[in-house]
Amino acid sequence: MKRYITMGVSIAVLLFLAGCQSLAGGNAGLEREIAQIETRVSNLESDIVQSTPDISASTAALRTKMKYRPLASWAERFSAMPSANRTLRFQQTRKRRSIHRRRERCRLTGRERDTENAFIHENDSTRAALVLKNFTVTSRNDGLILTGRLDFDGRTQVAGTARNKCFGGWSPTVSIGVPVQADETVKFKLTLSQAEQGSLRYNMDNIAPETIGARLSTRVAGFNLRTTMRIKGMLGRLVSGEVPLLFGNTGEIMLPNGEPVPYRISTTNPQFSSDMTGVELVSDVEIIVGDSAVGR
Repeated sequence: MKRYITMGVSIAVLLFLAGCQSLAGGNAGLEREIAQIETRVSNLESDIVQSTPDISASTAALRTKMKYRPLASWAERFSAMPSANRTLRFQQTRKRRSIHRRRERCRLTGRERDTENAFIHENDSTRAALVLKNFTVTSRNDGLILTGRLDFDGRTQVAGTARNKCFGGWSPTVSIGVPVQADETVKFKLTLSQAEQGSLRYNMDNIAPETIGARLSTRVAGFNLRTTMRIKGMLGRLVSGEVPLLFGNTGEIMLPNGEPVPYRISTTNPQFSSDMTGVELVSDVEIIVGDSAVGR
């Protein structure tokens, strides 16, 4: 860092001296004054170089913090949005063999056998809209917990068949559309951690519910059907990735004589931390002026 500060001071001195020289016009008095200024600037540069380690060691050059409080406000605004903007679409891809089965004992034979059977008619017959609502945000040391309610409002195609408990075969299968409802608490966990090579790693996981109990009630094939469908596979990672914390910007400083001088500003050794109030990024900043800023 010392040579970058020295280079910056040198550029400022050159600009000043260029202006003095344009006014000198060969004047010996001004030349002596310029020589004295050069001596004073040289002494100043030496002082800056010697004191730079103490200055840079005291604190990082860049420190920024993002509070969690705005996310709580976002949760309130999200919950107030029209339901169409808070709706996910669900479609079942595999049917269950049976969602209802009843066994009865025949008094004549003393044996039991199935008398009622109901099942989802087709693999893709269950469709539903999942509406998220009433979101709240709870902060943790390693991230956030987003808690809300999930309304499951759908429809499925149920097929049913029945038979006598003592004799006879199954009745013809009857298929009927049935509404399906559920109301569950849903939780998402956002975790943030320091990754390698100056990056911030984030993960969003669905941590509840493990299953959705979808209620359905109807009459099919001559019997009343009241049951709860257990829809599994709700838990898991929703999204993950990394955000680079190493970044830089390049540009040019135009001198009065029209000559461009390149520069580069970049973060070095960024460090990330989080607590109950928010996340914080601390990083040194490297400023390079001159030809060494090109191609980095």
